[in-house]
Amino acid sequence: MEGGKAEGADAALRRHPCPNFGQSMLAGVAVRVSLPNFMLIRNGAFSGDIRAGQGMQERKMIRLTVNGETHDLDLDREMPLLWALRDHIGLTGAKYSCGIAQCGACLVLVNDMAMPACVVPLSDVDGAEITTIEGVNGRVADAVMRAWIGRDVSQCGYCQPGQIIRAIDLLSHNADPSDAEIEEAMDANLCRCGAYQRIREAVRDAAIMLA
Repeated sequence: MEGGKAEGADAALRRHPCPNFGQSMLAGVAVRVSLPNFMLIRNGAFSGDIRAGQGMQERKMIRLTVNGETHDLDLDREMPLLWALRDHIGLTGAKYSCGIAQCGACLVLVNDMAMPACVVPLSDVDGAEITTIEGVNGRVADAVMRAWIGRDVSQCGYCQPGQIIRAIDLLSHNADPSDAEIEEAMDANLCRCGAYQRIREAVRDAAIMLA
């Protein structure tokens, strides 16, 4: 199974447009997400049936600094960051959607760079500074959120934490992006309500505020 499925997952992740998504994270991808496997992933039980050729991982204390607070967690080091945030720390702003880093709903900032929490294993972020949508602050975040409200971007709201994190990441590293650069960055995030035009306009508005 595993050869074909693992190659498919790797290929999909290599196509992911997030420039900060390292190859080391490919090892943390669950190659099947049926309902039973989804529950195993969520609970940190990574069997060989789910992970390509890997069994249970040794559990060691993980230290995460999330929104300025330190958390020492006794969890499987290969558990995706998303479940540690949602189920063990209680921060539910980052959402589960695709599970393969292809939609952007789960984005968080790791050392000020946007990362897909659904596939990043805890071992890759041990000791890192993590910021979720609940903890964003500062000049760029304030501009983005004011622009979001000004353009009335949110509809159902499910994708918006990831959209805002992506916009903050973009504008933190490029305060005056071109329309093409905004399109390229935000194209990595899906919106089930189709609010793409307003999202792009809000990012442009935020950039103007930061000028």
